Parts: sequence; structure tokens; C-alpha cells
Amino acid sequence: MNRLLRLTGLAALVLLISIAAHAQAIPSTYSSTFAEPRADVRADGKLVISFTATGDLAGTLTLTLSPEDAGYAGEWAFMVGRLEETGEAAGTIDTPDGAAGSGAPQIFIQRGALSGTVAGAVVTFDADGEVTHVVAPLAVDAGTLEFKDAHGTGQATFAGLSLVF
Repeated sequence: MNRLLRLTGLAALVLLISIAAHAQAIPSTYSSTFAEPRADVRADGKLVISFTATGDLAGTLTLTLSPEDAGYAGEWAFMVGRLEETGEAAGTIDTPDGAAGSGAPQIFIQRGALSGTVAGAVVTFDADGEVTHVVAPLAVDAGTLEFKDAHGTGQATFAGLSLVF
């Protein structure tokens, strides 16, 4: 009887560990939208595009792309964080758009960074050489802090970002 209880307990423990491992392996999908992108074509032909993101993941995404035979390739980095009010009143604060802010001091909460590679990105330019659209397939290769074990895929466009990791 004692041996049966030990075997049953061991089987239950193995089942719980298996369920926990499976639950951690299920990827999550994150979506963010972008404000107006900032794009610069450097003299060497490299294209650097930065976006300010809001949504599931807020922060700044930067794509660094080089022309290749099949579109653009390169790397990307996403600093994820948010501003949080401390709750202490400090008068009003003028925001860049001229509107009065809440006046509460804010601190930056760093959630972590994500980074990886870009391959086969499509970039569209207007007649003046300005970037008008990007579709960039992303590989999530590394992460820090909250995202330290992140590996997956995603896509960035001028409209927003979708990541699965």
C-alpha cells in the first residue's frame, strides 16, 4: 500500500511538471500601434526607422536595414517600458503639444528589451525618396528582464507591430 501511494504521488508530480512545462511553452501574441515613424536613409544606403509604440508593448522600436537582392535585411531592437505617475502632486506640467499635464511626477518603468533580425523586408519610397511604407518580418532572437527567454516571430509595418513569443 505504501509503495502504491509513493508511485501515485510520483505520477502526480510528473503530471504537474509536464503541465507546467507545457503551459510555459505556449507563446503569447502582442500587438502595438505606432505613432508617425522617423526614417533616415544614410549615405551608405542603410535605412534606419524608429517608431514610438503603444499597446500591449509600449516603447521605441528601431529597425536598421540594408538593401539586399530580395528586399532589405538587418536587425531590430525594441526598448519596452512605460511612464508611471508617482501620485505626488507637483503642479501642472506642459506637454510637448502645449496641453497641461496632470502635474504628478512620473518615473520610467523599464520592462526590458527585445531584439533580433530582419529578412526579406519590403520598403516603399515616394518620388522624393521618403519612406512611405515598410513590411518587415522579424525574428525575435533575444530579450532582457521580463522578456529574457523570448524567442519567436513578428512583423512591423507603418501601422503597427505584432510579435509572437
